[in-house]
Order: sequence, then C-alpha cells, then structure tokens
Amino acid sequence: MMKEPIGHKFIEVRVGAEKYALAIHWIKEVIRVPAITTLPASHPYFRGVIHLRNAVLPVYLLSVLLGSDPAPAERSARIVILQLADSCIGVMVDEVIKVTGTANVQPPPDAGGTAEPALLSGLYLENGDIVGILDIVRLATLLGIES
Repeated sequence: MMKEPIGHKFIEVRVGAEKYALAIHWIKEVIRVPAITTLPASHPYFRGVIHLRNAVLPVYLLSVLLGSDPAPAERSARIVILQLADSCIGVMVDEVIKVTGTANVQPPPDAGGTAEPALLSGLYLENGDIVGILDIVRLATLLGIES
C-alpha cells in the first residue's frame, strides 16, 4: 500500500456527501466541466472524453468508482486532471473544497471487501469530518492505466 508522506499536501474534494483528498503531486490541474463526448457501450463509471489543449482525455465519475449511483453534475462540479506515468485522466468531483495538509493520517479500516476501502490509502479528521485519502495508484490499476 502506498503511504502518503507525513505533512503531505492534498486537495480536498466533495463527492456526494463525503469528503475525499487527493495528493497534490498527482494533480496536473483542476478545470470546470467542459463539453463531454460520451462513448457508446461504456462502463457506468466512464463519463466520456474531453478535448483539453490538443489532447483527448478520458473522464471518470469518481462517485461511481466509489460505489454510488451516477448523478447529474452540480454547478460546483470540477474535473481533476491527474498525471499518471505518460498519460493524463480526468476524475469528476462534485466540488473542490481546498488545498490542505495534514500529519495525522490513519490507515483505513478493513470494511469487509467493499470497493471503497480498497481505494483509500488513509483517513484523517478535518474540522470534525472524516476525510478519505484516495489511493491514486489503486485507482489507476482499477481503471487499467499504468501509473
């Protein structure tokens, strides 16, 4: 399991009612949701593709990857562009909350094999809320992308 360094910086995002954190070193940029081209016969977690600076990037619904049903995009929705090895992907979130840092990361509990804990590398408390740290390597592996 990949451990995030103590004191590492994250962006905190909201997906549905839950808060998650993504390590800043994976993030290339955060963009507003542009026009998305859907592709037929795609997985439910695959939202489509976008055109960004002469590149076509796949966009995945983080909510569905975490076990929720797809929902219409909120006005506050953003696409977080992740740099994975030689490629970039986008993950759609409902809101980008802030950039933060923490030194109090705890390991996630074993929740009996559900999809969500497998994508978490840790948890921390932020103003009384539990925030799950997404394991980007595991996410890339789940999507069949080399990281």
